Amino acid sequence: MTVWVHDEDLVSTHAALLLAIGDAYSRQVLAKVLQAIDHPRGMARLCGRHGVGPGDVLRIGLDDVEFDTLIVGAHPVAGADIRTRQDFQSQNLGVELQRDLGIPDGKALMQRPPQGRRSRGALLQYACLWTCHLLMVAREHNGRVERLGTVITLGNDFPTALAQVQLADELGYESAWVTDGVARDAFVVLTAFAGATAQITLGTSIVTFYPRHPTVMARQALSLDEVSAGRFVLGIGTGHRNSMETQLGYTMGDALAATREYVDVLRQVFTTGSVSHRGEFWNVEWSYPLPRPRELKIVLAALNPPLMELSGEIADGVVLWMASDSYVRDVVVPRVAAGRARAGKSLDGFDIIAPIPVAITDDVEHADALLRAGIARSGTQPFYRREYLNAGFKEEVADMDALRARGEDPARGVSDRLSDAMGKVGSQAEVQACIERFRAAGANLPLIRPLYERDTERTLREAIRRA
Repeated sequence: MTVWVHDEDLVSTHAALLLAIGDAYSRQVLAKVLQAIDHPRGMARLCGRHGVGPGDVLRIGLDDVEFDTLIVGAHPVAGADIRTRQDFQSQNLGVELQRDLGIPDGKALMQRPPQGRRSRGALLQYACLWTCHLLMVAREHNGRVERLGTVITLGNDFPTALAQVQLADELGYESAWVTDGVARDAFVVLTAFAGATAQITLGTSIVTFYPRHPTVMARQALSLDEVSAGRFVLGIGTGHRNSMETQLGYTMGDALAATREYVDVLRQVFTTGSVSHRGEFWNVEWSYPLPRPRELKIVLAALNPPLMELSGEIADGVVLWMASDSYVRDVVVPRVAAGRARAGKSLDGFDIIAPIPVAITDDVEHADALLRAGIARSGTQPFYRREYLNAGFKEEVADMDALRARGEDPARGVSDRLSDAMGKVGSQAEVQACIERFRAAGANLPLIRPLYERDTERTLREAIRRA
């Protein structure tokens, strides 16, 4: 559906109605323009008229140009009342944006606003169109602006984690992800994050599903999506067998079959609001009593090839952990593609989410020791061990096993080849090159996972900044 917007609509359309190409970086840039323009009323009239809300994408027409418009919510924005092109330029907005986008002088020209139209609505239209032009020029000069997310590690100090997600939101990261471990509950944490951020997508990577009935998971996910104004992505997984069976006492059975059933229940709730399911693991007759603003995305944690294929078949994405770039290229992408083909779908729109342990730091020795220790520690879990073997690191696995057997530090068995394939410690350029390797391998949503606490803020700032 295309909605042709006129001046009176533009005046009442809120700054949270963000026009652009659709990625988080573009939304951040455009928000910077819109914050310089004061339009006091909310977007309720436009959205209410067409039945759209947070999370929806609407086709908007301005003059003879159409744009995909992402509705991300309504919130008050203060700014100057700009009425002329000269006032617009006097804020040095064009210079700042051109510098931030990495466009050389003389590469982008600001066109004059429509003659004879000086209302705030006309200036908003002009600013939006001009910003979209700048973004397209930036892409032509610099290449496509790629997606980048981050993992937020929940250490002992929760306020520090909250500050990190706020910084990621401010810097323009597309998404922030937390793992539901044995301490803080991921849904509670992300609810706090939602209240402290404005535009960043929030996801679980992952929540194990055996301890939660699927209707409980559905209610938690829908509630968090509502609280975050449509910014939530649900990532679920089976968990490790020793955790589920030995520690918690669950019988996992056929994990593939259980995953398929669980996703079927969630998908019915997210698409229709009710579910009727009879299966080996769950029997459910249930309805969600509240309106659902949109269908939630479901991504699956997958560390082995069969789960990767299942993810491609029934989910909207796959989230990895401790996967090397070669494993993404040689195992993940082909197996996901096979699952998509089985469902009659291409890879378009499917997220391959790869957390990458990194640190931008001058203290390379200590940060590198943390990277190698993490690789060795994960190698004790069967899932990760198979990942290392399938990626061609049999010699390193054997060395780590031998060191453990002798009571020595297994991190000494992590070769430079293995550590470089998993992540990177060093300069901004080195870390960004590592991220690009994962993108080239097929991870269309890499997540940086800052591993050196002392330089977490530096890593967040420099990993997303153009070198």
